[in-house]
Amino acid sequence: MARSNIETLLVCFLLLLGYTTAQENGGSVIKKVTDPTGNINLAPFIQMRSAYECLQNTSDACPDKYQLKLAGWVNVTSPDTGSYCKSCAKQTAGFVLTCISLVKRDFKFVDGTTVRDINNTITQGCAHGFTGNVQRVSAARMTYASKTITLITSALVAWLLLCSSHM
Repeated sequence: MARSNIETLLVCFLLLLGYTTAQENGGSVIKKVTDPTGNINLAPFIQMRSAYECLQNTSDACPDKYQLKLAGWVNVTSPDTGSYCKSCAKQTAGFVLTCISLVKRDFKFVDGTTVRDINNTITQGCAHGFTGNVQRVSAARMTYASKTITLITSALVAWLLLCSSHM
């Protein structure tokens, strides 16, 4: 009987300790990380949360109007090109977009743009000036390129087979 009471008290103590520890951490059981790539991405929800955390890593050197948000592209215009490319492009393309692509490869912003679209827009915009629009990478162009590579590879394999059968 005494052993049962001690076990009950021990279980109650451990539950109370766990509850107070959780309250000290703001009631959060999930560990907050400063590097979202450190999260274990087992489920799509965790991947989305990690991508959101990537967007929270901002730089003081980049004005708020240029910060990339969940909504998507920040609408950099031609007059903004110089200041954006000097202050934000490296931080956005170099860290935020790389972080997002590492934690959720198929991530799409609310406006439908992809990481690849925004990277392409930043690269082209800093080289030639921004238009205020996202330069989307066409799915048709990607499909055409993929079919072209498949066709060339098939022709090369067929040619090699023909050459080897005549020897």
